[in-house]
Amino acid sequence: MSSIRKTVCDFCLNGCNLGVSFDGYQYRVEYLTGEAPNFGRLCPRGNSASIVIDHPKRLCYPLLDGKEISWQQAMELIGKWRQSCRSDEIAVVYSRGLTEEELGIVADFAREIGTGNLICGYLEPDRYLGYRLEGVRSANLDDVSNSRAILLVGDVFGVSPVAAGFILNARYADRTSRLVVIDSIRTKQAGFAHLFIQVRPGTEYRALAAVAGILDPKLKLDVDRLAAECGVDRLLLEEAAAIMKSAPNGLVGAAASFGRVSNPLLHSLCAQLVALKADKPFAGFAEAFVPEGKVSFGQFYQQIAQGKIRLVFWFGGLYPYSYPEVLPELSKIQFRVATSIFRFNYVLPGLLLPVPSEFEKAGQGGTLWRRVVREPVANP
Repeated sequence: MSSIRKTVCDFCLNGCNLGVSFDGYQYRVEYLTGEAPNFGRLCPRGNSASIVIDHPKRLCYPLLDGKEISWQQAMELIGKWRQSCRSDEIAVVYSRGLTEEELGIVADFAREIGTGNLICGYLEPDRYLGYRLEGVRSANLDDVSNSRAILLVGDVFGVSPVAAGFILNARYADRTSRLVVIDSIRTKQAGFAHLFIQVRPGTEYRALAAVAGILDPKLKLDVDRLAAECGVDRLLLEEAAAIMKSAPNGLVGAAASFGRVSNPLLHSLCAQLVALKADKPFAGFAEAFVPEGKVSFGQFYQQIAQGKIRLVFWFGGLYPYSYPEVLPELSKIQFRVATSIFRFNYVLPGLLLPVPSEFEKAGQGGTLWRRVVREPVANP
């Protein structure tokens, strides 16, 4: 019988425990029913762990313009490209899928080659959920379990299906429990709400600001104007504020999906403002919190358009092809070095280097609920 190797899923910040076994032929996901926070439950992403490890399209050798080359050839080519460019013509980009140690190595690499162009390439709006207003408490699992008033903005259940189980347990734990949902789309999550406030697309943060203004009149916000901009009745916002204020224990949770949020920073901060004024903890349900770089992606994009970047190193799981909107500009870069777990069906120009998946390397990191140490469950 094969042994079970345990780890913590890195596909989102819920930090679910899972196991992987190998019977000599294939890898299989094992469900650790006795371990918090998920008690064996996994979302579709977590269930794909064994598929990622054992995928037939795993990249095993470096590719140059789609053709296999040796590691020695790849390293020689990188050295040649590096020598042909000035330091200010080189950019180092990183995205999700890197451990804290690897992020440090990437920063050291940029410093070693003498470039200040260190850029975060994780462009998802949920990255702003990692910001914190002063005085806002981060929620823990006990806060969720004991909540009797929960306000969710965005599709939290869609982003974190396992966390949806915690929230629903709290919602049905007591007849006095109340769930408020603010969103522009009537998702499945809205069906569980006692109060669903459907706002105009992209105006969620205005509704949140209005709720905060009702909770604390000292903010002197024009609640009527904000309600009109959201396209909702002020009375609904007042009801949401009353629910959050009346319960001694509660939670404010936020999710920010790509294409659904007009201003992700205000989306995050206004949700936290509600938490602060209602004296409730906050949880930002995100896939990853990736630190800011020295140069913003917008500045990097302008440098490319101006022909100032000739060589780019792109580390992590989200290479530019994840964002087709930026591909036309990125194609102007003369030399490109990127990393990938998989071989693609189409030719990617430049040098593509194989790397281990999240399940094949050790590392430390944070989740919504705790610090974790991840152990590899397979060899790359």
